[in-house]
Amino acid sequence: MKKNLVIFDFDQTLMDTLGKEEGLKIWKEKTGQDYPHKGWWGRKESLDLDVFDIEPNEDVLSDYYKHKENDDTICLVTGRLKKLEDYVKLILDKHNLDFNGGVYCRDGGKDTADFKLKLFKKMIDTGDYHNITIYEDRFDHVKIFQEWTRSLDIPGKIVFV
Repeated sequence: MKKNLVIFDFDQTLMDTLGKEEGLKIWKEKTGQDYPHKGWWGRKESLDLDVFDIEPNEDVLSDYYKHKENDDTICLVTGRLKKLEDYVKLILDKHNLDFNGGVYCRDGGKDTADFKLKLFKKMIDTGDYHNITIYEDRFDHVKIFQEWTRSLDIPGKIVFV
């Protein structure tokens, strides 16, 4: 049976995670210490639920529930590194969000768009989908994904959040 493939980006799309600048301020306020690292997105501390109140983006969450009702194949894809997968899943579990298509984290490299695009292609090649919908917050990624979906024999829709 053909299905829809619905893909949600994690950071600042499905979940209202903080960028580095705002996160550093809150880290200092809550811990009384300077943030111990130069990097942000690749660090588990940026997902620390004892420091940050990471909540879903309500508009995207509403779409998530609509897709779940339709029993579509939905998955979460994030540029977060594989070493942070347990932290990503902890946040999803906290909000009772599950993905029957899986949760995918980047396993290296610096180009998140390239990682996602290769994964999307693999999913399309190995599944029997009649439609693809991608939720994404980064405009540069949206443009790449829009161009890719135009090359498919199935309809594609990119939702820019």
